[in-house]
Amino acid sequence: ITYRSNSKIVSTPLAPLLSDLDSLTLPDYQAYPHYREALLYGFIPFEPGRGCPHRCSFCSTSDFWRRRMRQKSPRLLADQIKMIVHKYKVKNVLLVQDLFAVDRDWLVAFLRAMEASDGANWGCRLRPDSVDAQTVADLHRAGCSHIFFGVESGSQRSQKRMGKNLDISQACKTVEAAAAMGINV
Repeated sequence: ITYRSNSKIVSTPLAPLLSDLDSLTLPDYQAYPHYREALLYGFIPFEPGRGCPHRCSFCSTSDFWRRRMRQKSPRLLADQIKMIVHKYKVKNVLLVQDLFAVDRDWLVAFLRAMEASDGANWGCRLRPDSVDAQTVADLHRAGCSHIFFGVESGSQRSQKRMGKNLDISQACKTVEAAAAMGINV
């Protein structure tokens, strides 16, 4: 917390980061102010993890989480998604995390767990350079119905200037592959 006290700027020490996201209880979505609105749109937001290892100049996520990636365990996350879909009768769970597929081993384990999750649909946010065409196919098979790809700019020069450094031609191929499989992008 940073605040002004008379003419001085005062900052409190940073709170420790929660390292075990599995210890968090499920939200009470009925207490969520936009619960009814979310149901109308057919999705509920859910946090699978926190953090980002990248240093894009336009984004505060990396600094906010101190460049530490933490995610729920794959099996627990799959079980929680299934529970949310059935309990709240929604069509989709939107996994709200800036960089969902940064850890390849974690992603493979999660997709395996989701393949056995009784048809729950979900969506996520990805950097297009964090997945290839095969991984996109695996995402689709595991119930991923929509992907928000973080591209920010179609200009290679802008990519470099903002520190994102995506290969635009490769990003286009990844997005096109997802769209061709029927994933909303």
